[in-house]
Amino acid sequence: MNSLAIWYQGDQTNKVIDVHINFWKLPVMEKGGRFLDVGLNLPESMSVDKIYIFIPFTVGLNDINDLGGVIGASSPKLLTAIFNEDYRITSYPNSDYYGVKDQDDNEVFNVYALNHTNFSIANRHDGTVIEISLPQKEVRKEKTYLRFRITGSNLAHFSKIEKDVSSILSNAFNKNEILDFRVNSARHLPNRLLEEMAQGKSFKITKIHFFYICSYCEDYTLSHQPFHSVRKLEDKIWDDYMAATHNLQNLNPKETFIAYHWKDKSNDEREIEDFNVFLKTNFRDKNWETIGKYMLYLLLFAICSGVIANYIFSQFPKSSAIAVVVGSDISKDQGEIQDGKKLQVEKERVVVRSNPSSSVTK
Repeated sequence: MNSLAIWYQGDQTNKVIDVHINFWKLPVMEKGGRFLDVGLNLPESMSVDKIYIFIPFTVGLNDINDLGGVIGASSPKLLTAIFNEDYRITSYPNSDYYGVKDQDDNEVFNVYALNHTNFSIANRHDGTVIEISLPQKEVRKEKTYLRFRITGSNLAHFSKIEKDVSSILSNAFNKNEILDFRVNSARHLPNRLLEEMAQGKSFKITKIHFFYICSYCEDYTLSHQPFHSVRKLEDKIWDDYMAATHNLQNLNPKETFIAYHWKDKSNDEREIEDFNVFLKTNFRDKNWETIGKYMLYLLLFAICSGVIANYIFSQFPKSSAIAVVVGSDISKDQGEIQDGKKLQVEKERVVVRSNPSSSVTK
């Protein structure tokens, strides 16, 4: 079971929602380099009281962090980069809401900064159900946008990593990763969870965006369908956003990130019932554990090679070795004698040629 599920509690059915998902993979030499950002745009938020999200693994409250406050305090460049639109942010006095407007001063949506009082979790159905409570209707704004981050090593549940067997030498570092990410896939959800969802209300998903963000050194191999777009993340602009939950000291400051984008959109003829991304990449794993194992393998190989070489040479008798040396010396002496004879003949020829009269006299 590897699918997320989203439903809600409210006084009306089929409320519209747009879903934004960013799956991050930072190439840091420590655990926890992956995190999942979930954004929920609720144009009809006055009819939604609670949102439920099923995660197919164990999640603790400390693994859930709000990003609404990060967006509210973001720079105009970061705001534009997040939503890929030329937006600007405004704040409301004594409120946890931040208004987002376009260049014509039209209200697009209102970002709400969540805190831990808005979250509650329950571990069931072999996973975790996250309950998000919206603010009271007296202070709630229409067009509410929520965004939060899920961290923890259990995010590896979405992936399967295998060694690259295409090369023996590169096998120590090169690995293939298969990411299988799904949303509302009934076939991949527990039956008891489906029964619980039926007691609530289903969203009408109009748009869903999925971004896989990784190092430029990671190679895209294949996916269930071609990605909609790919782009390089802007340098430095995303640092504060990434650092909201992660220490970036171990990250190369010159690291370049690539974002692969898949999306789906409903229309009058088709609704989005579920969504999935199947992706395969190849990357170089450079953690200290892998490096240590590789160096140990090299050391053992060198020791074994030396032992085998010594054993092979020990099988030759010493007399044979002496015979070979003596034989080579005899051959050398014979060669020197022959060379001496040749030199003497050459000298006699030179003498005969330099004194032709001597031969006539004789």
